[in-house]
Parts: sequence; C-alpha cells; structure tokens
Amino acid sequence: MDIFIRFIGLMLIVQLQANGPYHVIIPKWEAGDKFCGVQIMEHAAFVRVSTANGQVHNDAAWSEKKDCDTGLNCRTYEVPVESTVTIDGGFTPVTPASAVTLPCFVPHLKKEKLVKDDTLHKNALKTLSIADFEIPRGELTANQFSNDMIFVAARLEAPQGTTLHEITVTATPRAGGTPRVLVLAPGTLIDLIDLPRIYAGGDYDAETHNPAMNGHFFFLDKLLANFNPSTDCNTVPGVSPGNCKPHIRDHKGGSGATLNLSCGPGGP
Repeated sequence: MDIFIRFIGLMLIVQLQANGPYHVIIPKWEAGDKFCGVQIMEHAAFVRVSTANGQVHNDAAWSEKKDCDTGLNCRTYEVPVESTVTIDGGFTPVTPASAVTLPCFVPHLKKEKLVKDDTLHKNALKTLSIADFEIPRGELTANQFSNDMIFVAARLEAPQGTTLHEITVTATPRAGGTPRVLVLAPGTLIDLIDLPRIYAGGDYDAETHNPAMNGHFFFLDKLLANFNPSTDCNTVPGVSPGNCKPHIRDHKGGSGATLNLSCGPGGP
C-alpha cells in the first residue's frame, strides 16, 4: 500500500527551509540553453509508469502520453508547461521519527565543490523550472542503473490499517489551466524523470554514447542564482576557453565496479 517514487535524470533535490520537506525541482529546457559553452540537449519532464499489469486506470485527462520503447511495457506522460506535481494515495504518509536526510551518494553541489554558491535563483520554482514536487517526509534511498545513472527513491509509508486506494498523480499548471491527471492502481511504482525526449521511454540501463549529452549536467546550473561560468567551470586542455568540462563525479566506489552507497565522492 506504500507509495514508491523514483526521481531519475537531472533535477535538484533541496530543502527550502531548515528541517523542512525536500523539494524536487526540474529545470525547464528552452531552445538555445547553453552553459559554459556547452549546448544543452533538449530535455523534458515526464511521469513514467509500467503498463504490464493494468496499472493505468485512467489517463484520459493527460493527453501528452506515449508508450515506451518496444518490449518495455510502460508509458510516459510529459509535463509540457510549468507545473506543480502532487501524488495522492488516499492517505497521509507516516512521519518518520527521525529527520529525513538525503543519502550521501547523491551529489551535493556545494560540498563537493561542483559550484561555489548553491543559492537557488528567485525564479527556480517559477519560470526556470518545468516541474516541482514536494517529497513528503519518508524514507529516501539512492541507487544507480548499470549505465551509472543515479536515481533517488522515496517511500511514502501508509498508516497501519490503510485500505487499498488508487494513486492519483496530478500536474497542476502554475499559471492556471486544466490540471493533467493520471489514476493508477495501488502499489504502482512511479518515476518522475527529466531526460531528453528520445531517452524518456527507453531502457534505463542502456549506455548512452551521444556526444550531445556531454555536459548536460550544466543544465542544473540554470536553477542557481549566482552560477558564474568563469569561476565555476574547468576548461578542457586543448579546447577553446569558451568551452568547459562537464562536472565529473566518481559514481563508483573507487576503481571497481561495485557501487558504494555509504561514502562521499569516489569512495569512503
């Protein structure tokens, strides 16, 4: 009966106030977006769910939908305008006794010196983001797919004795308009993703060798108030100064292929 949500792709997970719930903020891609001389490949925000066992009960109110790649038995629902996403399973999640913290495996932009200043832009929750979602307090874990892509998973625990209830996912346009609504079977795993459209319905474990993906991590910098390309980027040897090196983080536990989930960058 618990709700499980995975956050996949490029998004910021932040606390907007001390000890408050975490917010997921997905940057809005616009044609011409470029950071540190790197052209950002087109990205979009989607809700993605399995269709293998009739999990989708009603998606008539969400027209921007498309089946995943052949054989994957899932469907993507694009968030086309700036929206706030909510997920309602018919219960108020159990509040954990201890404070919820992000797993250390999730990159911390400031602590790991990926940026000098991680202050959010004043419009981060307005025109600069395509979607935002407040994660109710609950268990957060981190993991990664075999292609090295990280995801964060949230478990929203149902109170004891809660009866089975459909899950309603709603994307409400911030500027007004008709909400997009998706009704799912109880227990459906929900993915909130931010990926290029060509990969949104693909295999999460597949390797991506598209050169256009180089540097796409810089897309997150759009949400920061004081990002400075001249000081927050590293130049690539042999490349003109206008271009920058993508943020690099060792997602493995050292030189081996085993994921280290209890460490800082690159190992304990």
